[in-house]
Amino acid sequence: MARLARTAGLSDVQQEILSTVRSFVDKEIIPHAQALEHADAYPAEIVEGMKEMGLFGLTI
Repeated sequence: MARLARTAGLSDVQQEILSTVRSFVDKEIIPHAQALEHADAYPAEIVEGMKEMGLFGLTI
């Protein structure tokens, strides 16, 4: 899976956010992505994990 292309120049906080999200995605989403896509499902566990990280409402 491709990584974000431009990460140079990010602040330490931005790098930490990026690292945290990448880790979550690698652990919780990528191993199940194909099945989730086919099922058109958004498991509550993944959504809760994203909520706990404060990703909803994040301005990008």
